Amino acid sequence: PVKNIRRNNSTQNRFWSAAEQISLDSNIGLHVGMQMPVFRGLVIEYLFLSSSTFGDGLKRILHYQKILTDVFDLSLSIDGDTAILSGFEHPVRHYLECAIGVLLIFFQYITDGGFKPTQISLTYSQGASKQAYENAWGCPVMLNESKGAIFFPSELLQKASLSAEPELLKIHENLAEQQLNLLEKYQLVAEIENLFSNGLLESRQFDQNLIAKYLNRSPRTLRTDLQAIQTS
Repeated sequence: PVKNIRRNNSTQNRFWSAAEQISLDSNIGLHVGMQMPVFRGLVIEYLFLSSSTFGDGLKRILHYQKILTDVFDLSLSIDGDTAILSGFEHPVRHYLECAIGVLLIFFQYITDGGFKPTQISLTYSQGASKQAYENAWGCPVMLNESKGAIFFPSELLQKASLSAEPELLKIHENLAEQQLNLLEKYQLVAEIENLFSNGLLESRQFDQNLIAKYLNRSPRTLRTDLQAIQTS
């Protein structure tokens, strides 16, 4: 897949419905998520490893989270000795549970197995059994909560990274910024395609100036952004 292009997330419901029907597994997302390999080789991993602590790395990841996906809007808060990573809401249960599993595996890898959630809350009322969740995620899961969140000991935020390197961190942050900017420019193409599909193409009354007006940009900025991704 092309990492700079944001895929349409609306297909998730069809995909996971088909996966459940074919597998006859009503908890297919939960099970697939825990079988996924650690995602490595991305700037997100390098930001974590080159940060001084797990907490510093997590804060940087949240700042650049759109590099991975714009489906979630994750945030971190601390309540006493508990850290709370919130924002895990999605209409497709299997997609959400797969994503949570992938993230838990990644956190365990980054912390050398030290990351262990104490509780996970989900917003929907019907899901897997308590035992199925505990077998997969290793902690109690609460359904029908007001927010989807992962709870874990706040002391983990202070866990030092053995690969911390300030100079490399600066390079990785610059790379993450470049990827985020490029991703936003590719998103511009999707917005233009959306304009066309909503009737602008059929009207035959469009040019670059009109498109720029619809997108709240100057024609010059629009041309510059499209040239940056070799599109005109």
